[in-house]
Amino acid sequence: MTVASADESAARDLVARIAHAMDTGPLEELLALMHPEVTMSFAANPAAGVTESTIPGRDAVSTWVASRRDAGAQGPGSGTRHFVANQLVSALGDGRIRSLAYFAYLAPGAAGVTIRAMGSYDDELERGDGGWLLRARTVRP
Repeated sequence: MTVASADESAARDLVARIAHAMDTGPLEELLALMHPEVTMSFAANPAAGVTESTIPGRDAVSTWVASRRDAGAQGPGSGTRHFVANQLVSALGDGRIRSLAYFAYLAPGAAGVTIRAMGSYDDELERGDGGWLLRARTVRP
């Protein structure tokens, strides 16, 4: 299925806004980009210290992001950046879009910037009353 150019542009913008909000935005800004029933799933990535897990719902995502920010692992003041590239957008039907993209998660270190993780985002975006929202994200190394 093809995606209307306005919807494709909105999908690309949403994924970029999520990356910016993860790095520098207030938590409320990030959560406003997510469906209330969002699901974040992470494949195991031993090199990055990530175990396989799923975070169900916006409230649980809020708690997870807040804990990472409190630890200085990401968010405002951490210096971390999520770079997203090579994004493909396709229609799923029923007001849903799939976005598949590569990411690199960068962080400052004593020797300069390091890549803490890289992989892909497989996102399901859903059209809500106020526009497109992240419905599900699967992160793979």
